Amino acid sequence: MSRGLAFLFAAGASLVGVSLLLPHGSNTTEASVVVAVGLAYCAAALLVRFAGRLSAGNLQLILALGTVLITVCVIYGGDSASAYALMYVWVALYAAYVFTPRAAALQTLFAAAACAAGFLAQNDTHAPSVHWLMGAGTIVVAGLLTASLTYQVRAHQADLVTVAQMANGLADPNDFAATTCANLRASAHADVAALLEPAVDRVGMEVVTRAGSHETARVFDSDSAQRAIGVAFSFARPQPLIDPERHGWLSGSVAGYAQPIVRDGRAVAVLALGYTRPRRAVPERAVTAALLFATEASVAMERAERQRIDRQRRAIDINDNIVQGLSVAKYAIGQGHVDEGVRAIDDTLRRARQLITDQLTEATAEQGGPRPGDLVRETRVEGLSADGR
Repeated sequence: MSRGLAFLFAAGASLVGVSLLLPHGSNTTEASVVVAVGLAYCAAALLVRFAGRLSAGNLQLILALGTVLITVCVIYGGDSASAYALMYVWVALYAAYVFTPRAAALQTLFAAAACAAGFLAQNDTHAPSVHWLMGAGTIVVAGLLTASLTYQVRAHQADLVTVAQMANGLADPNDFAATTCANLRASAHADVAALLEPAVDRVGMEVVTRAGSHETARVFDSDSAQRAIGVAFSFARPQPLIDPERHGWLSGSVAGYAQPIVRDGRAVAVLALGYTRPRRAVPERAVTAALLFATEASVAMERAERQRIDRQRRAIDINDNIVQGLSVAKYAIGQGHVDEGVRAIDDTLRRARQLITDQLTEATAEQGGPRPGDLVRETRVEGLSADGR
């Protein structure tokens, strides 16, 4: 982010420099302002020259220098001081986007304090306290808003990274349930996350997998929660979980959130979040994360179904091509028809080789083909000759 800060220094220096060419108050100390402009250009050049080499701590010091240069312009700007103070907002915006919340807060407070010092140090601004109040208030509000938006964007990016890691790291799609619940709980900062499916008797929904203690999972057992989860499942529409017994102006009554997992247009399960302390509304982060993880869970369930069908198909192929052939050979040899039994064994071996070849081709095609040494036996099979026959 060095180049971004360099742009702010260069833009600020250019705007202040142009302001000196425009009609301005005679009480402006132009020499001092020009010095600040020159230092800002030097800082911009150094930021571009050493872009990528500066640590976060170095950028914080340079941004603090920018605050000092703005204060110099305010002190010596005369009647233009209020206009120059607008650049403090740039400090808050950059700090909130780039630095940690603590560092951003320190930069914002330093900018607000410098703004106050600047107005107090010069006597050309009428009602300096009002100017400082509006300036400092704008700085703080801009910083808080940018920090909030930045947090939401980065949180969503983190969720996307987590989902991508889940998709690439699950060797067995059947493991998706526990992984999904654990990651969703962490992402939404919930007390419990659970996957619910229809009960065996088709009456109500029951927890299949959960991330969280058994005590916190009881939030899903109440009648109101079961009704909301049932609606989410029946109509494939997300529902908040309301606790009517807990309602207050400060605490609220929202105890969780139910997000259906949809396949082929209908719900097959429900991902639910629970909070032991009810809230006034479901956090936007939780809603987005629940939808994202429910989508990945739907894909994982589809992969698991495909694997189940593939295993059934392979079992049928083995039965049709190998088991039945060996049964025919055994029966023929048992009846004394040795030649017919040998032909049946040879035919069965041919079909077995073809079946194995097809399976290897299908498996290695998904992995980019076999590499040298992938298909070499680690131990010699008893009964085979040296050439592997």
